[in-house]
Amino acid sequence: MKNASWNQLFAGDVVSFQYRGLKSSRGERRTVICLDPRYRYRKKSTGRVVEFFIGLEIDKQGQMPLAKPELKKLLELLGESEQDLAKTTYTDTARVRKIYQKLRSYLVANPIFKTYLLRECRTKRVFLENKFSRLNRLQVKEVSKQLMKESRTQATLEVEE
Repeated sequence: MKNASWNQLFAGDVVSFQYRGLKSSRGERRTVICLDPRYRYRKKSTGRVVEFFIGLEIDKQGQMPLAKPELKKLLELLGESEQDLAKTTYTDTARVRKIYQKLRSYLVANPIFKTYLLRECRTKRVFLENKFSRLNRLQVKEVSKQLMKESRTQATLEVEE
């Protein structure tokens, strides 16, 4: 675990931080695979721009962490092996779509896609986890772009204040 700053994070980083959700009265430590460290969203109700930290929550204090087989499956989906993709020629767009399709089916079964208000996150320290350093950042960044384009995801980002 390495101390980091919220401005130094990139898509694909695995971080842990404390965050107080809507249902809890105190902050809980969360371990998250970052999909987009600074997602800007314009609220439809007020027109104001809100920033979110978006990621896949793999562990939360007080709950059972993602099981090792499930975590392994998630990491395999995110870091699709080059050997499988090298068997057939894909364009960059087709390659990203293939990875996204596998991830989307995983997210239906395991609802770990989470958004956090960046304004709230910045009040707490963030730590970069070293044990997940082999994760391919570029593929996670492209998958996050696909998730943001999906209209259902856009609707879930509206936060009531």
